[in-house]
Amino acid sequence: APSERQLKINVWGEFNRLHPASLVPLGGDLVTLSWKLGENWYAKGFSPKDGLSVFGIHGPNDLVLFDDAQGITADVIDAFENASAGGTTKYLFLCNPTMVTGPLYDAITGKRHEMHAIQIDAYCTPNVKEGKIVVPGLITREKVEEWIKKYGWDSDFVRTKVRALPPKQEPDTLIPIDWLELARVRVVPQDVGVREAGQDVARFGDDLSVFMARCGRQLLPAEDGDVLTGNDTMAVTGRMMAGAKGRRMARVNVDEIGIGAGVVDRAREVRKEQGLAIEFAGVNVAEKAHDEKRFVNLRSEIWWCARESLDPKNGNAMSITGCADEVIADLSGMKYRLRSDGRIEVESKEDTKKRLGRSPDYGDAYALCVFRGYMEGMAPAVAFQNKTNLPRRPTWL
Repeated sequence: APSERQLKINVWGEFNRLHPASLVPLGGDLVTLSWKLGENWYAKGFSPKDGLSVFGIHGPNDLVLFDDAQGITADVIDAFENASAGGTTKYLFLCNPTMVTGPLYDAITGKRHEMHAIQIDAYCTPNVKEGKIVVPGLITREKVEEWIKKYGWDSDFVRTKVRALPPKQEPDTLIPIDWLELARVRVVPQDVGVREAGQDVARFGDDLSVFMARCGRQLLPAEDGDVLTGNDTMAVTGRMMAGAKGRRMARVNVDEIGIGAGVVDRAREVRKEQGLAIEFAGVNVAEKAHDEKRFVNLRSEIWWCARESLDPKNGNAMSITGCADEVIADLSGMKYRLRSDGRIEVESKEDTKKRLGRSPDYGDAYALCVFRGYMEGMAPAVAFQNKTNLPRRPTWL
């Protein structure tokens, strides 16, 4: 699997549950990430970091199972293929079809005839077929219907999560869904770097106020109260203050358009009254970008930083392990265009809401949460320092 954590919690956790419950006693010595039945007869779990980690791993009759295979790099898969040149090894790749290139994509689309693709969409699973919980933890019919209604039948989110189809990957998609799936399994240093949050504030009746926090390159788990309905300024401020203090934030970037200005003002009052060290920075995305030659407005620049933060080629890319499905749907649903003057323009919140039928509140909160750290590494140093007095170098390096 892409990470040892996945193996311990997901694969071996399930194995430990099933092993003693087997109708036929399986025997052997079962410990964490290992199950030995006899000499040269064993199962072992590991997470190869690169193709070099695979050399020497082969036997006369191996079965190699790849869990969350969409997060395993092509060089690791190639190395396994090279190690099995004798022709006796079999492979089973378990994945969501989020990739748009590579050997697994070729297998799913029928371009690799030596690999047989078995498509299991949500409608093949017991809970959806029966309309009730048959296997706890599997997707339910209610969740399928909710996703289709919320995100659309032909959205990349529904295609990959419900229909077992690869994403369409339209050319104007800002953040590819395969980048997001890789970010979900990415392992990064824990409790290292600046603690920063983003607060998107609801402006209208059905919009959501969303609080999102990170520590360095790790998106922190959501907590109760991070998402509020309605636009009660005091309620949003109170919950934001609690989230910022509880997770020891150094700074919270707040969308200050509309009622967000009141949230910023009240937060600063509380900060002064309580002597807090937390900075509350108002962000007006309609303002000019720091890099005006490249971006139409600050919203475009902020969302481009969100894209940079998830680019697999970025050595400082974020990990969003454990994030809500709504985050994936919002980030993968954003569009952009290159204007005739060569500048980048990300779709406005209003246009996104018209197109999707919902406001991308989770996506905006994520962008507000990460943009400063990634802007420091991509914007012209002089222009950015003049406006923010912040160093260009990312704070976690």
